[in-house]
Amino acid sequence: MLARLGDDEPVSLDLSNYELRWPAPLFASEGERVLRLPNRWWEDQAVWLLTEAFAGTTVVADFEELPIRPAPSDDPWASTTPGWGERQGRDKRDWLTELVGRALACRLTFSCFGIGGHRCPEDA
Repeated sequence: MLARLGDDEPVSLDLSNYELRWPAPLFASEGERVLRLPNRWWEDQAVWLLTEAFAGTTVVADFEELPIRPAPSDDPWASTTPGWGERQGRDKRDWLTELVGRALACRLTFSCFGIGGHRCPEDA
């Protein structure tokens, strides 16, 4: 589900303020798992994932500002209304789906995990 910049999908999420601390494939894998959760606790799992995987608090704040579901249209004659009773706008699940799909486009904050017994150069 990883997408690269230049794919044909519309890009509406500004990633410039987000720094990924995890490798993009790991974040994408965990994000897909969270998005598959059928219960109402998926949001708590999403907040935990965003808190752990990204540097800073901006990504979590942006996620928490979004509605759980898009608002239903209340004006069926408006030119921007998708249709009577249909939902419009972005919700938390849509936002996280796009973020997971564009994980490779996120800036990566370098950190050493000591994988395979290797040490970070500054630890040597």
